[in-house]
Amino acid sequence: MVFVLHVFQKKSTQGIKTNQGDIDLIKKRLHDAGLILRTAPAEEKHMSKIQVHEGSGNVFEDLGFEHPEEAQFKSGLVALIGRHIRARKLTQAQAGKILGVGQPKVSDMLRGHFHGYSVERLFGFLLKLGNDVEITVHERHRRGRVGHLRLSA
Repeated sequence: MVFVLHVFQKKSTQGIKTNQGDIDLIKKRLHDAGLILRTAPAEEKHMSKIQVHEGSGNVFEDLGFEHPEEAQFKSGLVALIGRHIRARKLTQAQAGKILGVGQPKVSDMLRGHFHGYSVERLFGFLLKLGNDVEITVHERHRRGRVGHLRLSA
């Protein structure tokens, strides 16, 4: 038995923070899934044990990626690239010409295969699509800890 609790497109205007309404909806659906499971026939219950883990807020960390914060940052950049391609109503072939890559590379990138691209190259794609990219560095308030990458657009 598989329960899909929530699927959504990240639209946060505050970096990586998940909307509290989405969190509440997921918790309700998790509760409801537990009720369904408790009332399921015995043969369905013995198929497998269900393990539920609360996510860290970074799916790449949850999946064990080596550099999860960088992967999440890149995914945000790719989402912005996709948003600008759609806003300009470009085909993938047209976008590829603007970005200097072939249509298959655009397709792969927009489907989540972006790990071969550097952050700098993704910034370059945003520039080629007519965006300004501004980088701001802030001193951490808590000393002694590694800083964080955040994307706001």
